[in-house]
Amino acid sequence: MLALIGVLLVCALLFLPEDWQREIHTYAWTSAHPVALYSLLLVFICFALWAGVLAWSNRFRWNELGEDEKLALRRFRDGNTVTSQFAAHDAGALQGLLDAGVVKTAKDSTAFFERSGFFYYTIRKSDLRYLRKHPEVLHGKKP
Repeated sequence: MLALIGVLLVCALLFLPEDWQREIHTYAWTSAHPVALYSLLLVFICFALWAGVLAWSNRFRWNELGEDEKLALRRFRDGNTVTSQFAAHDAGALQGLLDAGVVKTAKDSTAFFERSGFFYYTIRKSDLRYLRKHPEVLHGKKP
C-alpha cells in the first residue's frame, strides 16, 4: 500500500507548477521523463479501478447470503482455516456457495469421505480475510 502511495506522489510531481518543481529540485527529472511518469500514472489508475471493482463485487456478493450460507461460512472464519469438513446435510447451503464461487470442493475430498457423507470445501484466503475483517457480514452487525 505504501508503494502505491509513493507511486502516486511521484506521479503528482507532473502536475506541480514549474517554479515549485524547481524549488524542490525535481524539474529536470520530471521534464526529462514525462512519458515514464504518465505511463506510471496510467498503470496506477488502472490498478485503482481494478481494486475498486473487486471490492465492489465482494461487497455485493456478501450482502446476498442466506442464513444457512452464513452458518457454513462461520465454520471457516471461526476455525481460521481455508478448508473445512461438512456433512451431507449441509449440501443445500454449500451448493449455493459453490454456484456463487465462494467455496470450491477440496481436492482431498476423497471417495471414502464422500461415501461416508463428509465433504471438504475450501475458501480463498482473500475471502477468509474479508470475513475476518467484516464480521457484520455473517452476523448482521458487528459483535
